[in-house]
Amino acid sequence: MKHLSYIRPMQTINVNKLIRYCTRLMLLSCAVMPAAYSIDWLYYSLGTIAIVSFLITLVYAIYVLKTDRVNFVSRVFGGRREYAYDLAISIVGIIVNYSFGTNAMMCFWITALLLAVAELIPNHKKR
Repeated sequence: MKHLSYIRPMQTINVNKLIRYCTRLMLLSCAVMPAAYSIDWLYYSLGTIAIVSFLITLVYAIYVLKTDRVNFVSRVFGGRREYAYDLAISIVGIIVNYSFGTNAMMCFWITALLLAVAELIPNHKKR
């Protein structure tokens, strides 16, 4: 079996990281949906991805809320790296919605942008 020696053993999957990326996938698919409006199969695929990602995140959030209430926000939504991803996704959402004239979602993306910027600002403790 020397020819199979290059195959690495299966590594454990970090579920917290997968759920955080699932949340970002939901936001990204919602951000680019107006650009895919003219292509039916792509539009419905992005909508399905957004709904499935939302349901997975919702189920995991309920599970974490029952097991670990103290670290709920950090386990479901992530840390500074994930907020940087949110910042980039909200900028993409603003650009796509502005270019396609869908002003209904602009309030959501501006709010997401402001929340991502607020989370990225370091908070200093008083001495």
